[in-house]
Amino acid sequence: MEDTPAYRYVKALEAKYPMPEWAVIFEKDAEGDDSIEIARRESGILQSVFWIAAEEIADMEAEGANWLSDIDDILNMTDEQWATFVASQSAEDAEE
Repeated sequence: MEDTPAYRYVKALEAKYPMPEWAVIFEKDAEGDDSIEIARRESGILQSVFWIAAEEIADMEAEGANWLSDIDDILNMTDEQWATFVASQSAEDAEE
């Protein structure tokens, strides 16, 4: 796995979100797709806060986006901003 893009993504996220406050978890789903989960420790318990497919990060890179900054922006959203973001993503998913 060390020579894969997913490994590079996990390492970049681990550097941005270090333990023990954060955990970056690599997962491979039933279809064999790579995904990354970011969890935050609150009151000693890790709570999942964000999932992203490695393929989505690759797409962001291909478009020239700073994916690490984009993820950071998402993780720092207010509740109101988050609700708007989720609604926009749901609308995009419905169009596909």
